[in-house]
This record gives sequence, C-alpha cells and structure tokens, in this order.
Amino acid sequence: MKKGFLLTLIAFFLCQLTVVAQNYDRYNYFHDEAVKLKNEGKLNEAKEKFKKIRVVCKGGIPDDNDLDKMIRECTTISFSENELQFEAKGNQTKQVNVRVNADSFKASSNEKWCKVNKKGNAVTVSCERNDSPVTRTASVSVSADGKTMSFGVSQSGGNLEFEASPDKVHFSK
Repeated sequence: MKKGFLLTLIAFFLCQLTVVAQNYDRYNYFHDEAVKLKNEGKLNEAKEKFKKIRVVCKGGIPDDNDLDKMIRECTTISFSENELQFEAKGNQTKQVNVRVNADSFKASSNEKWCKVNKKGNAVTVSCERNDSPVTRTASVSVSADGKTMSFGVSQSGGNLEFEASPDKVHFSK
C-alpha cells in the first residue's frame, strides 16, 4: 500500500512539473512576441499580448511583476491640453480629451478646489472661486493600467480692493 501511494505521489508531481514546463513555454512564446511588437512601436498589440499571457498561462507565470511593468510601459496616455487656466471668479468648466489605449482610466486632482469628473474619453475640470490674490495651481492625474500622467491647472488670484482713510483701512474682495 505504501508503494502504491508513493507511485501516485510521484505521478502527481511529474504532472505538476509538466504543467509548469508548458506554462513556461507559453510564457516565453507570448513574452517574446510582445517584446518584439513593443520594440517595433506597436504598443497596443504588444499590450494585448502581454495581457494574454495571464489568460494562457492561468497564473503560472514566472515573473508577474515583470508582466505588470511591461503592460505599464505599453500603456499610452495623452491629452488635448497640457495646461488649463481659469479666472479667479470660479464657476467655469473646461474639458480635456484623453487618449488612452486601455479599457478604462481614472482621473483625480491633488487639490480640493479643483474638481474633476470623468465623462467618456474626457475629463471635465472646474474650479471654485479663488478669493486669494495669489495664483494657485493643481495637478490632474489620469491613471490606466498602472501608468499615470498629469496635466496642470492654474487659477488666477482674485483682485483685492481696499479703501484707506487716516483712521481706517477697509479690504474687500
């Protein structure tokens, strides 16, 4: 009985080694094809090949971090505008078209006064009123497949008005 169990155990491990070897061969084939496409500048096709590795190898990938890095390197993000400028008064909305070779993307701002909404393949940006006399800046980041690109937002400062007399100074916005 021990001999039968031992033979079954050996057969099981040999099957597992065969599966690992097949996954490694599949990985190498798709990886080499994807790298070739990437080097030819065919980033969309390369990215799809890299993604296909996960499906074909069913998780038995030699280096999953390398795969994530390659997908990120093949991801392209670009904008119709690289900088948006707003007046101090606020209540303005501007749109930036986003070109990305990913299924979806996320957009966010690093400042609370700069509001961002994603609509289809565009990012809509609006700013709250700037009561400060100083121009302020924000950055809008767009992320897809682990890659992040940003564009700038600036908003001019509000006019600070004041009246002065010998006995008092009055400031208003």
